[in-house]
Amino acid sequence: MWNIPVATNRASAKFLFSSSLMEQEVQIEIPDYQAYLAERT
Repeated sequence: MWNIPVATNRASAKFLFSSSLMEQEVQIEIPDYQAYLAERT
């Protein structure tokens, strides 16, 4: 998994949940993991 915001304390939790970005719709892109593995070999 990638790009998952994590709050490690109360201040970062407040920052995450008060962010205007939390209200925006997000288009999720699921990467092709098999292609990623093929590039690494």
